[in-house]
Amino acid sequence: MSLKEHRKVFNALIWIPVGVFIIAFFAQITVNMPWRESFIPVTGQSFAVLCMALLSGRWIGVGAAFLYLVLGATGLPVFAGEGSGINRLIGISGGYLYSFPFAAYLVGGQGDMKWNRSIPFSMIALALGTMVILFLGVFHMSFYTGIITALREGLIPLLPGAFIKLIAGALLVPLILKIYDQSARKKSVRK
Repeated sequence: MSLKEHRKVFNALIWIPVGVFIIAFFAQITVNMPWRESFIPVTGQSFAVLCMALLSGRWIGVGAAFLYLVLGATGLPVFAGEGSGINRLIGISGGYLYSFPFAAYLVGGQGDMKWNRSIPFSMIALALGTMVILFLGVFHMSFYTGIITALREGLIPLLPGAFIKLIAGALLVPLILKIYDQSARKKSVRK
């Protein structure tokens, strides 16, 4: 194995668990929208999944999202409201959860192509990932409630929160990378 391959494995072993921790932390941030009640709370977990994938790339993003789901399904209280269990994945809101690796795959691919360096491209990547999450979430919910109720309760109330998260992520990700690049340049100048 070359040094480059060793570095990739090392980064994955470090960043995937860090990503799981970040997603679990943001899952506990719940915002009650004042304009409408919904079956699905607005949480920070989708924000964390998408931003993590855009920052770290496809495979670390998918790995973190998948490990997050496995840990939650096996009983660790990592889901929103410190929830856990397989019932969360197969229940009414399960589609939003199991969409995370698919969304991370899509958004992480855009990060690998350096879409994470500009606000407009970050916004497009995050919008695509958000659409995957909302589509699979509503699709899954429709089996429990019917398509009209799923759209009314599982999509429309979530759109303002999704838009806010999209804007925040599109501003935050390029900023983090800019700070990282400046820090790396300062280190290389000192050497």
